[in-house]
Amino acid sequence: MNSKHFDLIYLLINTNILLTAAAIADKLSVSTRTVMSYISDINFFHPQLITSSYKGYRIDKTRGRALIARNNLSPQTANERINWLLKNSLLSADSDNQINIVTAAEKLCVSTETLHKDLILLKRKIKKYKIKARINADYIYLTGLETDIRNLLNFVLCETLSKDKVCTSSLQQIFPKAPIDELYDLLLQQSSKQNYFINDCLIFNLILEILITMERIQHNHIISKSLVQLSTSPISQAIFDYIQKFYNIKVVSIEEKYIQELLLGYLLPADFNHLSITALKKRMPKKSEKFFNDLFQKIRCLLPFIDLNERFMIRFALNLHNLLCRLSTGHISYDPRKNDMKIASPFAFKCTAAIANEIQKITAVIINEDSCAYLALHIGLNLASKHKFDFEKISCALLITPYFDYDKELKENLQRNFSNDISVRQILCCEKELSQLKKVDLIITTVPLPIGFNTDWVVTDALLSTKTIQNIKQHIITKKAQKKRSIIQNFFNNFGNETLFKHIPAQCSLESIKQQTQNLLENNEYIAACSKCSTEYKIHFNTFGHIAVADIIFHNVKKTGLVTIVNKKPRIINNNPIDIIFIITLHPDDWEIMQYSLDLIINTLQEIDILHKIIKAVNYKEFSKCICETICF
Repeated sequence: MNSKHFDLIYLLINTNILLTAAAIADKLSVSTRTVMSYISDINFFHPQLITSSYKGYRIDKTRGRALIARNNLSPQTANERINWLLKNSLLSADSDNQINIVTAAEKLCVSTETLHKDLILLKRKIKKYKIKARINADYIYLTGLETDIRNLLNFVLCETLSKDKVCTSSLQQIFPKAPIDELYDLLLQQSSKQNYFINDCLIFNLILEILITMERIQHNHIISKSLVQLSTSPISQAIFDYIQKFYNIKVVSIEEKYIQELLLGYLLPADFNHLSITALKKRMPKKSEKFFNDLFQKIRCLLPFIDLNERFMIRFALNLHNLLCRLSTGHISYDPRKNDMKIASPFAFKCTAAIANEIQKITAVIINEDSCAYLALHIGLNLASKHKFDFEKISCALLITPYFDYDKELKENLQRNFSNDISVRQILCCEKELSQLKKVDLIITTVPLPIGFNTDWVVTDALLSTKTIQNIKQHIITKKAQKKRSIIQNFFNNFGNETLFKHIPAQCSLESIKQQTQNLLENNEYIAACSKCSTEYKIHFNTFGHIAVADIIFHNVKKTGLVTIVNKKPRIINNNPIDIIFIITLHPDDWEIMQYSLDLIINTLQEIDILHKIIKAVNYKEFSKCICETICF
């Protein structure tokens, strides 16, 4: 559990009344859906800690206080203790990259035996950063290149901080004397002067790396060489001069080049709006130009529904270039928009994950979900610009009889008032024209239509009064719900069946998931014969609350297919309890209906009460029916 879960527990402990999900959401500044997800997570690890009734939620205050006390007292899990050890050994002026096991055990309120067990996990954690832990008597010594130690420390601090709270206040807790606001202003001013800018959502990640650098320099930990050969820039020079003056120290020039290396992963050209592909290629090394040419060709083959226009390619390339600059030199950063991007469009996030896999194959650089979030915005906007269908709007015809020129005003008012809800397909002037009526969901008319008319209709008055607007809105809401239900029902009917559905009473095993995937891959109805897909496919998951979606299969797909696995007992995937798993093959022609349906289904299933109702379904028909009824309701 993270700090957000404890915020909710603390809130319920300190109130004497039952709180609804809406009330909790208001106090925590999150959505009701998020509140119910938090409660489900808490009860998963601490059963029946929070209970509900029709009046709201209550907590077992005795158990809740004990949980808060344990959390406040010291790090509880092995990973929390490891992060505490690394943070205190690498940031402390007195530690010199070493840990006293006995002293640490006393501070953490655990035995030295427990700490020795944790050290096994610590060694695994630091190994990927090429750092070694040497144990001598009661001490652990950390050895490795200074650049690797800084990258490890950055990772540990980001992991310690709540991922969406890397901000002034959280950084100030770690570095109480640091000039965080001043650094923020300096970075913005200097980058603007040199015709660059830094994304505001990333600037605190950069500040964190600069503060780690200065903290290590103060403790006489200087890098021996920079990973890349760079000349200093006016921006790095200004930052370097400022921090030397603030900390009252003289630092070797190689550290200035290290700061320049950090900046490379964050600076973007301010003139990107005026860049052409040709101009961008001139700024790139030949190696980078070839990489992007190859990558865009792979995207064109894998995801042909993505529009590789110049505007998209320039922005995507600039963002990806910065990301790879950071990752290739070991610098990691968390994106606070990750959860927002995943909720906004799970489908777009999955497409981004597919591209990330291709990037990993070319560069051997690991791209995690936080890194995907930087790219998912571009993919999501690209897909939104290509939509041919507006599934959220209902089709309408207007039957407005002429009266002076007031009928023109009424038509304009109707379209203005309901522009987000209706798509006007036809405008009729008299009842006789009804014989030419196109197929629409609803008719808005100034004259009542015959009883039994085969298209739904609603009457409007010429003044478009408040009562009339409300009446029209109600009809639109009803038709939209019916349309959604019809779309989702067709989605389930067309892409899934009982054979591709599996309800598992016990906890779902990885072997069971692999078997279901293999069945789909070997089915010639969905995958072209002789496809290499069945041998090349490896299961990777992205999680969306209590839903997991495996990497979408695009290669050699003949027909879109949907495998659904329902776990009676949740399986832990990516540290999340997972109730439903989707495995998908996607034919390019179906991308738009897949995006709309998958996004709607996953977001509907974020409501914990709805999820618990739906996972009781024991067959595909019952499962799809339950979701359709929920969406309609």
